[in-house]
Amino acid sequence: MAIATNSRQPFWRCVRLFEREYTTFYLVMAFSSVGLFLLRFLKMGVWVDLLLAGLASLLVLVASRKALRIGYMFPEVQKFPLMRRFFVV
Repeated sequence: MAIATNSRQPFWRCVRLFEREYTTFYLVMAFSSVGLFLLRFLKMGVWVDLLLAGLASLLVLVASRKALRIGYMFPEVQKFPLMRRFFVV
């Protein structure tokens, strides 16, 4: 967050809504949400919807693993080879 250093600047110029390093995370999350919303209208069934939601969640985690720093926040993830491969940068 940026803090106003000059009182003559308008407030909306000093506050950033998104940090640049998390842009990938926000974009992947937005596209996954819109994709799941649109797929819901195909009415493929509850189990297919659950599978697609799980895949979308996995996609978000893998695509933004650098920004989320999962391996740093949860060091126990590094104990499992498969999880380390997907989530640790």
